[in-house]
Amino acid sequence: MKKIFISSSLLLAALAGGCVMLPSPSNAPALYTLDANVPAAETNAGVPVVPFGKISVPAYADTPQIVTREAGNAVKLNEMHQWAEPLERSVQRALPLQVSALVRGKKLKTFSSVSVIFDRFDGALDSSVTLSGCVVLHAKKTAGVPADSAFFFSVGVPVGTPEHAAYVGAISEALRAVSKKIAEQIVEK
Repeated sequence: MKKIFISSSLLLAALAGGCVMLPSPSNAPALYTLDANVPAAETNAGVPVVPFGKISVPAYADTPQIVTREAGNAVKLNEMHQWAEPLERSVQRALPLQVSALVRGKKLKTFSSVSVIFDRFDGALDSSVTLSGCVVLHAKKTAGVPADSAFFFSVGVPVGTPEHAAYVGAISEALRAVSKKIAEQIVEK
């Protein structure tokens, strides 16, 4: 019993003595957001609202830390480079804005909503990022409308420089490329 009391006392003394590292400007993580890159003129009321259902990113990538891919299937969580908000929430905001801007003024196919399930959302700092997954166009529940349709996508974008800012920029660029693929699938030809 006495040993536990002494160990607890030592732990409290260590914590009180400043052994706990609190964030300061020099050791605080850099925070990043995705760039939706939708000009204000393209978000006006004339832009068709594309109804989106589920948009999900892989759980391994939806962490506060920015995830990079290492050799093989290893991933690295970067404690000093983090998302400013949950990644999935950021994608759920950016993707519909981008797709809606791309289909402005075009006739849309008949569907009730679009779902996007990413199965890969990462890359290497010294190489490229890859976004891949599946898009489902959900059919309206009316007679004569074809069943749900789906297509798979995979987009790779080079990072440019091995820095986290360039890496996040490449992810934003890859998300724009995915938006373009979705827009091409939902407009009447």
